[in-house]
Amino acid sequence: MKWEYAVGGPIISSPAISQEEMIYFTSVDGSCYALNSDGKLAWRVRTGGITESSPVIGLDGIVYVAVNKQLWAITPDGKKKWIGMSKT
Repeated sequence: MKWEYAVGGPIISSPAISQEEMIYFTSVDGSCYALNSDGKLAWRVRTGGITESSPVIGLDGIVYVAVNKQLWAITPDGKKKWIGMSKT
Protein backbone atom coordinates (compact mmCIF):
# COMPACT_ATOMS: atom_id res chain seq x y z
CA MET A 1 0.00 0.00 0.00
CA LYS A 2 1.32 3.41 -0.94
CA TRP A 3 -1.00 5.49 1.29
CA GLU A 4 -4.49 5.60 2.76
CA TYR A 5 -6.90 8.36 3.71
CA ALA A 6 -9.62 8.01 6.36
CA VAL A 7 -13.04 9.63 5.91
CA GLY A 8 -16.07 9.86 8.18
CA GLY A 9 -18.13 7.10 6.54
CA PRO A 10 -18.06 4.26 4.04
CA ILE A 11 -16.92 4.84 0.47
CA ILE A 12 -19.23 2.85 -1.79
CA SER A 13 -18.56 4.63 -5.08
CA SER A 14 -15.75 4.36 -7.59
CA PRO A 15 -13.14 7.12 -7.70
CA ALA A 16 -12.45 9.34 -10.69
CA ILE A 17 -8.85 10.24 -11.57
CA SER A 18 -8.05 13.33 -13.60
CA GLN A 19 -5.26 13.75 -16.13
CA GLU A 20 -3.46 15.76 -13.43
CA GLU A 21 -3.68 12.65 -11.18
CA MET A 22 -6.18 14.17 -8.75
CA ILE A 23 -8.38 11.51 -7.16
CA TYR A 24 -12.04 12.42 -6.62
CA PHE A 25 -14.47 10.30 -4.59
CA THR A 26 -17.55 10.58 -2.43
CA SER A 27 -18.46 9.13 0.93
CA VAL A 28 -21.75 8.54 2.69
CA ASP A 29 -20.43 11.00 5.30
CA GLY A 30 -21.91 13.68 3.02
CA SER A 31 -18.73 14.91 1.34
CA CYS A 32 -16.92 14.90 -1.97
CA TYR A 33 -13.13 14.66 -1.63
CA ALA A 34 -10.16 15.49 -3.83
CA LEU A 35 -6.78 13.98 -3.03
CA ASN A 36 -3.41 14.61 -4.62
CA SER A 37 -1.64 11.55 -6.03
CA ASP A 38 0.42 11.36 -2.80
CA GLY A 39 -2.78 10.90 -0.75
CA LYS A 40 -2.91 14.40 0.73
CA LEU A 41 -6.25 16.20 0.89
CA ALA A 42 -6.57 18.93 -1.75
CA TRP A 43 -10.16 19.82 -0.80
CA ARG A 44 -13.39 18.55 0.70
CA VAL A 45 -16.85 19.83 -0.22
CA ARG A 46 -19.67 19.16 2.23
CA THR A 47 -22.74 18.24 0.23
CA GLY A 48 -24.96 17.84 3.25
CA GLY A 49 -26.54 14.71 1.81
CA ILE A 50 -25.68 11.07 1.51
CA THR A 51 -23.29 11.02 -1.41
CA GLU A 52 -22.85 7.56 -2.85
CA SER A 53 -22.50 8.33 -6.54
CA SER A 54 -19.24 8.10 -8.43
CA PRO A 55 -17.87 11.48 -9.54
CA VAL A 56 -17.47 12.23 -13.24
CA ILE A 57 -14.86 14.64 -14.60
CA GLY A 58 -15.91 16.81 -17.55
CA LEU A 59 -13.58 17.81 -20.38
CA ASP A 60 -13.23 21.22 -18.73
CA GLY A 61 -12.14 19.66 -15.41
CA ILE A 62 -15.46 20.25 -13.65
CA VAL A 63 -16.34 17.43 -11.23
CA TYR A 64 -19.98 16.31 -11.39
CA VAL A 65 -21.54 14.36 -8.53
CA ALA A 66 -25.11 13.33 -7.73
CA VAL A 67 -26.33 14.19 -4.24
CA ASN A 68 -29.78 12.89 -3.38
CA LYS A 69 -31.90 14.33 -6.26
CA GLN A 70 -29.41 17.05 -7.20
CA LEU A 71 -26.48 17.24 -9.59
CA TRP A 72 -23.56 19.25 -8.25
CA ALA A 73 -20.82 20.82 -10.39
CA ILE A 74 -17.57 21.45 -8.50
CA THR A 75 -14.59 23.30 -9.94
CA PRO A 76 -11.18 21.59 -9.93
CA ASP A 77 -10.16 23.79 -6.98
CA GLY A 78 -13.14 22.69 -4.85
CA LYS A 79 -15.67 25.49 -5.31
CA LYS A 80 -19.37 24.84 -5.95
CA LYS A 81 -20.09 26.00 -9.49
CA TRP A 82 -23.80 25.15 -9.56
CA ILE A 83 -26.42 22.76 -8.21
CA GLY A 84 -29.15 21.41 -10.48
CA MET A 85 -32.43 20.05 -9.21
CA SER A 86 -34.20 16.94 -10.48
CA LYS A 87 -37.70 17.45 -11.89
CA THR A 88 -38.92 14.11 -10.53
